[in-house]
Amino acid sequence: MPERNAKAELTCVQRGGHARSESEEQQRRIRNREYMRQLRANPAYRAFEKRRRSQRRGGDAQREFFDRANSDAEPGQEIHRRCAICRKRDAVEIITRLRPSAETKSGFVQMRIAYCGFC
Repeated sequence: MPERNAKAELTCVQRGGHARSESEEQQRRIRNREYMRQLRANPAYRAFEKRRRSQRRGGDAQREFFDRANSDAEPGQEIHRRCAICRKRDAVEIITRLRPSAETKSGFVQMRIAYCGFC
């Protein structure tokens, strides 16, 4: 097993087979930027991104839990949430926690919960 230097220097490794000049790098960045602008303007891609973001946030059931209005709350009236950990104090922020999941490769899934700041 070859020894490794404890203070290894970080070097820029290029994926391509040749060295690129500064102007070529600039052209590549411009081309990539324009491609992403066109892609993000595409309605089908935007719908795909929206679905992917909603799945990462926990899906419809969790979003409904956080976004649902009280049945007696009027529009414009603030909804008070309780802390999901202690259930005693009002929540002041939403935090992400990991929960075990058999469906993912890592074995965990991020979930967003209301948090009071003391628990």
